[in-house]
Amino acid sequence: MFRSLSLLLLAVVASCWLWFAADRSKSSSNAAEPHQAQAAATVKGDKPQQKPQQKPQQGLRVSRPAKTHKDWHTAEQRAAMVRDLEQKQPTANGSYAKPIKEGKVENPYHPGSLEQVSQGFLIRRPGETRFEFFSWLNEGTLNRELRLIKNLEGDCEIRMLPGRYVIEQRIFVNSVNDLTITGGPGVEFVFADGPDRTTTTTASVSKGDLTVQVEHPERIREGFRYQLHFPDTTQDRLLEFECAEVKDGLIQMANPAHFMPHVKEDIPAGVVVMEELNFFRVRRCPNITIQGIHMDGRDRGGKRGHTTYCGVYASGRYKSHERAIIHGMTIRNCSFKNLKGRGIVFYAMDEVTIEGNYFEDIRAQAIEIDHFSSGRIVGNVVNGAEIGVMVNDAYESIVEGNVLSHCLHGVRFLELYDDEWVNSGNIIRDNIFGPGTTAGINFYSEGMSDNVITGNIFLGFGDGYRVINPKGNVVDFE
Repeated sequence: MFRSLSLLLLAVVASCWLWFAADRSKSSSNAAEPHQAQAAATVKGDKPQQKPQQKPQQGLRVSRPAKTHKDWHTAEQRAAMVRDLEQKQPTANGSYAKPIKEGKVENPYHPGSLEQVSQGFLIRRPGETRFEFFSWLNEGTLNRELRLIKNLEGDCEIRMLPGRYVIEQRIFVNSVNDLTITGGPGVEFVFADGPDRTTTTTASVSKGDLTVQVEHPERIREGFRYQLHFPDTTQDRLLEFECAEVKDGLIQMANPAHFMPHVKEDIPAGVVVMEELNFFRVRRCPNITIQGIHMDGRDRGGKRGHTTYCGVYASGRYKSHERAIIHGMTIRNCSFKNLKGRGIVFYAMDEVTIEGNYFEDIRAQAIEIDHFSSGRIVGNVVNGAEIGVMVNDAYESIVEGNVLSHCLHGVRFLELYDDEWVNSGNIIRDNIFGPGTTAGINFYSEGMSDNVITGNIFLGFGDGYRVINPKGNVVDFE
């Protein structure tokens, strides 16, 4: 009996061993087939098959290697960019000459799509390690938290959760140190719906006045901010104010009229009143970073703006004829579309990096390095703007590795101050000036010197339109 059981057990073990060996041999054979096929494909000159890479899961943040200067300057990538641009034809959507629509603005979103779909944001305050969540009601929710961390020492961070965030006026970042605002996939800021809020004054305004008389007082909203501009609206504002009340056809200002520094006389009747609407208004914030946020202005506004309808409008401690004392701003991997103002502009700031952003259909300058500022403009793509990059009384700035197409001017130099150190020592190199652009680089003002133009590619430009009025500067077309 015992002997029979032993033989039976031995037979079972042997059968299991034979099955395991056969299965292992089959697996090895199957595993070898892709390698053999790959080797055979390599011999034949075909591309070996590769396993498809898995897409990263959606979340608050997706870690990606930062683009470096080298990423934009390999010969292969530059050649690919040139081939791609040469095949494209100018389009109405990307052309600086696209006429501004009058009357009601066509809504690019389906009805009801601007209803509240935003979730909120996480904030880590200076000196803390944990994040706190806040639901988004409007930008006032975020502005309240930004006021609480004003002038505090230590780094802080805000993370926007995926969603569409409707901006009624602005996100105001005032005197906040070492702040990082991060978006990511699915984070979109859009200007709110609304009728044309533009009107004109019917009486002059003097310093200290508390009222403004306008043609259409019904267009002015209490609690909102406005600016006065000369009729062409392309220059700096004359006055900015908050409306406290609209009564008997008069705008009651929250504070007495305080003119901008360049305004020396009373403001005459007939100037334009425009709403002050920007995605970000940054003021005196050292070491601020804004990244991964997509901004769509939706062609909001009745006229082209200068200090309104902008993406990021930043300023340091502005003082004429002096170098910047507010250091550090980075804006990277953002997009700016359908803006009647400027995409990014900064005044009186240095150590600024504008990197890896996309601009489309910008009515003014896509990027402007404005009075007494210095920065690096690297690896951005502009497809449709009045000016791709404006260098306006800037110093020691670098504009490199950008693709600028469908612009009136790809890069324009402008000098309003005659200090020797402004509009000097700037470098424009290794950029691609694509189709639909009237002039590549334009030294719009005379007297600028010691700027360097080198290594750029101009597609479809005559010799006279690649660089205009370069006298006194170093230009190398090789």
